[in-house]
Amino acid sequence: MTESTVRPILALTMGDPVGIGPEIIVKALVDARIYQVCRPLVIGDLSALERARLALDPALKIHVADRPAAGHYQQGTLDLMVLKTLEAMGAQHGYGIARRIEQVSRDVLRLNEGTVYTSLLRLQQQGWIVSTWGVSENNRKAKFYSITRRGRKQLVSETENWERIAGVIARLLQLAPGGDA
Repeated sequence: MTESTVRPILALTMGDPVGIGPEIIVKALVDARIYQVCRPLVIGDLSALERARLALDPALKIHVADRPAAGHYQQGTLDLMVLKTLEAMGAQHGYGIARRIEQVSRDVLRLNEGTVYTSLLRLQQQGWIVSTWGVSENNRKAKFYSITRRGRKQLVSETENWERIAGVIARLLQLAPGGDA
C-alpha cells in the first residue's frame, strides 16, 4: 500500500459493552496490521472500551469523536455544501441541489442522487432542513428542501470550522522544504 492510498474507515460496533466485545476490539486495535489496511472507528460505550484498554494495553491511545460527523470529512463537506446551496438558492429538490453543486464545482464533483438524499435525510434528522411536497419544473411531484433557523446557525459554525481547517492546510502547503513558511 502506498502512502497516497486512502485507507477506508472500518466501523467496529461493540455488541455487548460488559462482555468480551470491548476486549476483542482492543486486541484488534493493538495489532499494527489493522492500520495498514483501514482506519478503525469504534462505535459503542466508551467507558467499556476504556476499561478493556486499561486491562490489556494502557499505552493504546483512543481518540474520541464528540459528534457523529467528526470523523467523516467527506460526509460533513457534502452536508456543508447542501446547506450553503439551500441558503443561497432557497427551497430546492434533491436533484436540483446535486446539479447546482456540480455546476458550481465546474463538474469537479459528480454526485449521485443516493449520496445527496442520504445527506438530506441526515440534515433533516438534525433539524437543519425541512421538506415539503411540491411540483417540479417538469410538472412532477417532488420533495423540496429548505434550510431552518437551526440549519443557518449550523452553516455558520461549519463554515467557520471549514475556513479554519482550510487555513491550516494552506499554511502547511506553503511550507518550504526546510519547514519555514
